[in-house]
Amino acid sequence: MKTLIINCYRELPDKKIKNYCELIDNFSTYEVVYDKDVKKNFKVNDYNAVIISGSEDYISKGKYFKDFLKFLKSIKIPVLGICYGHQIIAKAFGVEIIHGLKKIIKPYPKNPEEVFILNKDEIFHGLDNNINVYESHIEYVNPEYLSKFGFKLLANSKSCPVETIKHLDKHLYGVQFHIERSGETGKKIVRNFFEFVVRKFINI
Repeated sequence: MKTLIINCYRELPDKKIKNYCELIDNFSTYEVVYDKDVKKNFKVNDYNAVIISGSEDYISKGKYFKDFLKFLKSIKIPVLGICYGHQIIAKAFGVEIIHGLKKIIKPYPKNPEEVFILNKDEIFHGLDNNINVYESHIEYVNPEYLSKFGFKLLANSKSCPVETIKHLDKHLYGVQFHIERSGETGKKIVRNFFEFVVRKFINI
């Protein structure tokens, strides 16, 4: 199994992507590319899955690459977006990204965000209905009309109305929280993604 990790960080990108690489390395070989290099016709034939990182950029302010959106709309293999990655998946299909009033920072494990699982999807297999995770963001996905744009809401929290989404027709998932910094809970979600989503897709 091979995973494409898309690095969306601008400041110290090679350093910040290390947590993602170390996490994915438990389940799959991987290759890292920058989002600016991912065009609509970027070849993913050699990969079984895509992981999209966080970023300092604000999508609501137009900080994204239009070619990257086209790539996300056309991709067929399983994708898991994290924080900014979660938001850019939603944006690619027309969902509004909102700039909040203040930044939400909930470090794990000292003062984590409690996320409420609303729909027990495969990626939450083996987890409680409430999970504690690392949260750091100011922007979030607009919960209005998610189904209109093809998404199902899987989880929320007191600070964020859209913590996890799943596309209804494609193998696309997004989590607002940082699974790469959420200890065993984050690792379990990634394991579920590879075991129940990616392997199922490979065997279709």
